[in-house]
Amino acid sequence: MEAMRITLRPCVESDTEILEAARNDPDSVAFSRRGALSRDEITGYYIVNPRKHTYMIATRSESLGYVALEEDTLHNDFLEISIAIHPNARGRGIAKRALQVALQQAQMQFTSKIGIHAWIHDTNIVSKQLFAGMGFVPNGETSIIAGRCLSQYEVLW
Repeated sequence: MEAMRITLRPCVESDTEILEAARNDPDSVAFSRRGALSRDEITGYYIVNPRKHTYMIATRSESLGYVALEEDTLHNDFLEISIAIHPNARGRGIAKRALQVALQQAQMQFTSKIGIHAWIHDTNIVSKQLFAGMGFVPNGETSIIAGRCLSQYEVLW
């Protein structure tokens, strides 16, 4: 079976519905640092925010979720990454392929950066495995948000 071809394209305002479905799905919200967002908040945070570079994960025929790269204001040498897959597209290896493409794209596009951070809830085993498989390692930074512990993972290039 041939692997599905994944592309990343910049998100535009007409992508808000798929962003909302992937971002506000209960499983995504459970592991989010910000909780559920309104449609206007999604547009402002993911589409018009000049520090956030959000890409739609797509095949020829469907949009499957998003990858967002944000310029990290605390660690200027790094980007921060987040990813969410539409509930109907999960379990098909899409996140892994999208993350591979995003890392390659980020390294070429953001040449002044030395790596990427990802904040991962300590109980989010799937994300820990996904990011570890792409070379991310815990860097020792932790944060408590809404009573839940998150650890920061990073990959350098």
